[in-house]
Amino acid sequence: MRGALNFVSNISCFTTLSVNKPAEAMVVFFMASLFITLLALPVLGERVGPWQIGAVALGLIGVIVM
Repeated sequence: MRGALNFVSNISCFTTLSVNKPAEAMVVFFMASLFITLLALPVLGERVGPWQIGAVALGLIGVIVM
């Protein structure tokens, strides 16, 4: 399941590159890994601890700065 989500993420990135400006497409690409981590708990039933949530929050701040 994780591999399928990663595949969809990569296809979405390349599709975004063809439609949007490269800077906007890279923001979407960087956000994909954050969303995959957040969706791991409800979709895949994986354990997401406080360190992972903190890393996602820090990554989100980085994307907002971009």
